[in-house]
Amino acid sequence: MLTRILIAAGLSLAFAQGAATAAELAPNGVEKAGEACTAMNQYGPVETVKTVEDGLGDFLIWVQDKDGDLWMCNANGEGAVFTNVLMQGDLLKGDGALFLGVQPAADGHIAGYPPEQVAEALCAAVGNYIEPMQVVVTVSDGMGDYLTWMKNANEELWVCNASAEAKLYGFEPVDMPVNDFAPVELRDA
Repeated sequence: MLTRILIAAGLSLAFAQGAATAAELAPNGVEKAGEACTAMNQYGPVETVKTVEDGLGDFLIWVQDKDGDLWMCNANGEGAVFTNVLMQGDLLKGDGALFLGVQPAADGHIAGYPPEQVAEALCAAVGNYIEPMQVVVTVSDGMGDYLTWMKNANEELWVCNASAEAKLYGFEPVDMPVNDFAPVELRDA
């Protein structure tokens, strides 16, 4: 009987500490991701404009540099940066709708399709132009456009940033971290 009580008490304590630890790590993870993205930018001083979840469990950090340029940075809660890209406008120079084979309305929107579907379709079309890819997830990028994650046949990830007006702002392979970071070591007690 005493053994059962001790086991039950130990499990209760472990569950209570696990929930508390998870709650403590979440805000710290956002801070670490933000710090890593601002440290990556060499055009400082920089300012974090917006932070959103990236759809894969990490964070998309929008950073503005000293010249007012906008950077899209993807980092995890341990401070590993996977991509840090200067936004340079529409990479397709207005030909995204033609790439999709549709005609935009006068206001630039693609009629008859949900906004995220247009962005995702553009990302998929560009990705499949490079090599066969499949969409993993599409989420809001926090800046009015969409972030689409794709993977190729080798399970390698690509990230795409596009708009509902079929403008392509970024398309990058995502692999190993592009920065030096100290991963968090988890130890059993």
